[in-house]
Amino acid sequence: MGRHAPPVTPHLDAFANRSMVFRRSYCQQAICMATRASLLTGRRPDTTGITVDLGSYWRTKGGNFTSLPQHFRNSGYTTVGHGKIFHCGPCSGGTTRNYTNPGPEHPTVQGDDHPYAWTLDDPELLLNGYYHAPNELYSICSAAPGYGTSCPGGGMGDRITPSFGAINASSEATVPLVDQQLADKAIHTLGILANRSQQRSAADADTPPPWFVAVGFHLPHLPDLVPQRFVDMYPDAGLPDGGFAPDHMPAVAWSNSGELNQYSDVRAMHASGAINVTRPTNWTRELRRHYYGAVSYLDHNVGRVLGALKDNGQAEDAIVAFWGDHGYQLGEHGIYCKVTNFEDAVHTVLIISWPGQQHTGVSSSFGAYVALHLTAAKP
Repeated sequence: MGRHAPPVTPHLDAFANRSMVFRRSYCQQAICMATRASLLTGRRPDTTGITVDLGSYWRTKGGNFTSLPQHFRNSGYTTVGHGKIFHCGPCSGGTTRNYTNPGPEHPTVQGDDHPYAWTLDDPELLLNGYYHAPNELYSICSAAPGYGTSCPGGGMGDRITPSFGAINASSEATVPLVDQQLADKAIHTLGILANRSQQRSAADADTPPPWFVAVGFHLPHLPDLVPQRFVDMYPDAGLPDGGFAPDHMPAVAWSNSGELNQYSDVRAMHASGAINVTRPTNWTRELRRHYYGAVSYLDHNVGRVLGALKDNGQAEDAIVAFWGDHGYQLGEHGIYCKVTNFEDAVHTVLIISWPGQQHTGVSSSFGAYVALHLTAAKP
């Protein structure tokens, strides 16, 4: 984070202190659909065929590869997904863009590599093996439409929310944010799996099948809608180091921050996104405060899930991998979001722990590109 203090992340810090931290983990391409397809199939974007294309499925464009959760499922694991694992929509086999939230009874609309990756027809866990929050479109629509609804306006360039916002306690209680719902459902899933194991053990039955549980939180990601208490942790997140483009930078290295330009507050600025065209200082400070708050809110929800793993007696038998799909620019070089090859965009987080790990709190400075997921029990 340059000269700035790091975000407050006590749960991830504690996890890192008992895990292997890969400090030179880099994504293949700093855009979510490309790097998720790459990581989850173990193939480069030029092999999957998914680079900036949201409209094509890697199984048909690149090849019918075995995805990571599919490998576990084929190996006898119960596989359950929550939230953003694959990029949903046509690039993971969906039949529509993710501006409609069809509900769990129609998984192929969302994509998520159905029906290959997830355990199907287990109503006690998740119908069709996957969960999206009922108000997943909250961040796009500035409202909380439930299953079966779509966003007014609809398009990527016409989002009616600002790029960030703080949610007060009353609103948060009335309409829980998406990531809270994902954590709630993941905790529920882990409880069911633990209960099955205990029942099998008590009956001296066969060992229950091992499991693979994926939990994909949406934050930090625009729009950074964050509970006010987490934003308040950062009175000032500072301004970026190096707010202008490097000298002699080739034009191909630049991004006009097109994703940012979709949001209502940014459209009102009429900023072109051209090289060294700056945005208001006060706005940049607020954007950074909310992003930092989103990181701390993510940490809070990760802590809840890891706490459930421990409370259910599963922590000693689980491989846990925490990873992100790409980095992020918050005004560094005058760029926002991702879609560049600058360090801030391609440097990712990767932390892994496993049963019987002999060394804790170890970090590696070797390059790493490892395809593992959030929780997977050993056989």
